[in-house]
Amino acid sequence: MSTDPRPARRRVELPEFDAQIARRFGMADDVASVILELGRLVLANERLRSGLYAELGLSSHELSALTYVGLQERATPKGLAASLSITTGSTTALIDRMVKADLLTREPHPSDRRSVVLTLAPQGRRAMKVVVQRYVGVAQTALTELDGTLLPGITAMQILSRALSSAEE
Repeated sequence: MSTDPRPARRRVELPEFDAQIARRFGMADDVASVILELGRLVLANERLRSGLYAELGLSSHELSALTYVGLQERATPKGLAASLSITTGSTTALIDRMVKADLLTREPHPSDRRSVVLTLAPQGRRAMKVVVQRYVGVAQTALTELDGTLLPGITAMQILSRALSSAEE
């Protein structure tokens, strides 16, 4: 009797290309499937973001900053720097550009006079609306294909997100 508390891994049938990758790198099929699908997801998201960069006239960091501040509603430069993994100097330059472009506002922090609070400016709110609408469209398309199997997919993404976050540490 096995004492391993983990459930047995299911056998995964891979398309031939994926199976070749699995063999080449000595991975189990289920591991290869997760890695390859995660890679495809990252690439698809990057293509979507590239379209948004062009449409909104933003750089990668500007779009990431816009999204971070938009989701936080009120953000600090320190939090923004941490979320983008950039230096405080780079963050200051990024914020300066975005304030000048009417994407962000910078206001005094209510309890820390050494800091500021970042919020979306009118142009930033318009841009954020485009970003949200694009991702809502993607989610709606995916939901029509999931046909009632949403929870396992969300759970899998949460598990992968935690695994990727812990790999950074």
